[in-house]
Amino acid sequence: MAVKSAADALKRWQAAMSSGTARQNYIDGINGYNGNPMAEAATPAAMDKYLANIQESVRSGRRAQKLLAASPAVWKSRSVTFGASKLADAAKKGAEKYQQWSQSAQGTWQQMQDAAKGAQGTLEKIRVALNVQLSAAGKPTI
Repeated sequence: MAVKSAADALKRWQAAMSSGTARQNYIDGINGYNGNPMAEAATPAAMDKYLANIQESVRSGRRAQKLLAASPAVWKSRSVTFGASKLADAAKKGAEKYQQWSQSAQGTWQQMQDAAKGAQGTLEKIRVALNVQLSAAGKPTI
């Protein structure tokens, strides 16, 4: 028996992934899981493994090799073709998190605006507003 061509393998894989069976198996697998994957990923052992894997990919040169092998033309094409069309869906999906973040930042934004009002000159306004933001984030001010 001959090995399938890459094009044929791709066609079969896409058909299998697009099937109702694959979709239902995916849903059943998620619904059948009773753990907390975020808690599992946050364990000290998982964090240590993550860090070790990242360090190894950098140390071995594998990360640089993969990054340099990526085509900017493919990235640009996919971003324009697929990414841009998904922006509205992403905003809907992220709306709750964005609203929570925005609500938590309201006080800092108001403090930044108030600090800038009392400053003279554009650069001073930027500096005092930035210092409010840095201070809120627990970072050293400038």
